[in-house]
Amino acid sequence: MKTMGKTRHAVEHKLLPQMLHDSGPMLLYNVLGDPKKVLLQLFSQAGLSGSELSEVSNSDSFRETHVVRHRENDSVLIIQIQMPTATEVSDCRAIYLCYSGQTAFNMLFTSELRSDGQFCLCGCDADFARLNFGVSPESFEEEMENVSLFFWEMMKDDGTNTIKTILSSEEQSKSICAS
Repeated sequence: MKTMGKTRHAVEHKLLPQMLHDSGPMLLYNVLGDPKKVLLQLFSQAGLSGSELSEVSNSDSFRETHVVRHRENDSVLIIQIQMPTATEVSDCRAIYLCYSGQTAFNMLFTSELRSDGQFCLCGCDADFARLNFGVSPESFEEEMENVSLFFWEMMKDDGTNTIKTILSSEEQSKSICAS
């Protein structure tokens, strides 16, 4: 059996991005309201079983919040899924699934634990390249706002736009860079 850390990493950084890439709107539909079933299936697929799977299942995690943002002729759906408590570097406290209705562009963002105890906002583009958007705000509301800004920017030019023009408030992501 894999350790919880390797299983989490597989779910958060491999299986969910692949599922979003493969099924796009279907994944979004399946996690709206109650993402627990989908995530528990992914944890099981990644090798978690028995008491560890029960522990994840019984945790107060996988709460879902979503917003729809409108701009010009497009709207985006952003679904935030709160994950189990992040204990190891790269564990996610939240995952954001984003979808544009008009362009059908989607993207996954993660709020990942850093070695210094802070969280950084990262993304995974259509080519599975990892993007690091810097230190994340502490509040989920501000983090959701950053995800929204970054997603709008990434949608430009069908997701090929680089993150150069986004200015964030003092408390929001700093040192925007692609990695």
